[in-house]
Amino acid sequence: MSASTSGLLLMTVGMIFLGGAYSFYKQKITWVAQLVLLLVGLAFAGYGFYLVLNYS
Repeated sequence: MSASTSGLLLMTVGMIFLGGAYSFYKQKITWVAQLVLLLVGLAFAGYGFYLVLNYS
């Protein structure tokens, strides 16, 4: 799999996690769960963006 493809897939997964964090926020679920999803989503999306920028 090329770096572009894996980077885009990682960014997609990251955005799914960020959407989950936003959904948890709207549902008033505990802030710890929101924070965990937010951090995981940012990590996936950030690393995917790093891959696309540096290895494509």
